[in-house]
Amino acid sequence: MALAAEFQNLLDTGDVRSRTELAERFELTRARVTQLLNLLSLAPEVIAFVRALPPGTPARQVTERGLRRLTSLPVAKQIARAKACLPGFAAFLTSSVEPATTRGVERATKRCSGQQR
Repeated sequence: MALAAEFQNLLDTGDVRSRTELAERFELTRARVTQLLNLLSLAPEVIAFVRALPPGTPARQVTERGLRRLTSLPVAKQIARAKACLPGFAAFLTSSVEPATTRGVERATKRCSGQQR
């Protein structure tokens, strides 16, 4: 998320003119730059949840690949899918507590890993 925000800032300020220039500067493919920038189209609630995850959160709890699957959905469907697939997301929406760490990760991972967009 941080890299995507940095890329968008570089584009917005004119420090780079295009995604192609970003790719060259950061030695990435244009497709990878697009993947990262697309994360910024996630629902604000999903972005806030990811940013609130505590250090040491298991990598399998929230993956970039899983988040990228959400980007093609309308915001309401992103929220619904996140409630089903991201442990602690539903509780995060209803309170200001930090997201859950490991409880329910295996169950949600199994339930959501095979779902199509």
